Amino acid sequence: MAVDTPRGLYAPTIRNVDKKTAVEVEAELRALAEKAVKGTITLNELAGHGFTVSNLGHLGVTHFTPIINPPDIAILGVGAIKNTGDRHRGYLTLVFDHRAADGAPAARFLEEIRHQLESLDGG
Repeated sequence: MAVDTPRGLYAPTIRNVDKKTAVEVEAELRALAEKAVKGTITLNELAGHGFTVSNLGHLGVTHFTPIINPPDIAILGVGAIKNTGDRHRGYLTLVFDHRAADGAPAARFLEEIRHQLESLDGG
C-alpha cells in the first residue's frame, strides 16, 4: 500500500501476505504506515515487494491511473466508494507489466476482487 508522507510516497512491504488474515494484514499495514509517516521505517521494510495498492479514494478521487514503480509488476488503483442508493460502487484500476502477465489473468484477478467485495456488501 502506498503511503503519503511529508517526505514523499513510500510503499512498505507486507511479507507472506497470502498466509495472513485480513485483520493481520490491516494491523501490519497500519504499523508500517505509521513508521513511514514518522520517518522510522527501515529499508528492509520497503524492499522486496512486487505489487502495490494505491488508494486515492480517501481524497475523493474516483478514477485514476497509477504508475508501476520498478521492480513491481503491477499496481492497483483504488478510487472513492460512492453510495448510489441501491449499492456502494467504486472503481479499481489495475496497471500491469505485460512482460510479466497477460490481460486475461489480470482481468480474472479484478473479477475475483469484485466478487469478494460484493460478497462483503451483500451484493
